[in-house]
Amino acid sequence: MQDAHARPVRRGPDISIESESTRESSPRPRTDEVRAREERLKEEVRELRIEIDEARQTRKVAEITGTDHFKDLRARAGELRRSVGG
Repeated sequence: MQDAHARPVRRGPDISIESESTRESSPRPRTDEVRAREERLKEEVRELRIEIDEARQTRKVAEITGTDHFKDLRARAGELRRSVGG
């Protein structure tokens, strides 16, 4: 039989000190991981930009040195060097 004056027992959430400290410390390593990944990705982007710039520069040099005008200038420079030097 239940007592008419007895109140039901109310229970709060089961939170231990360990679970609170774990919860508080877990975002920090995650944040560090995200920052480290972001830095790695930034470095990768820098390296890719360098590669793109080098490829662009190589292509532009080839465009310039492949023209008839540049070939004529190179031939004339060679002739001038030979005439002055020897």
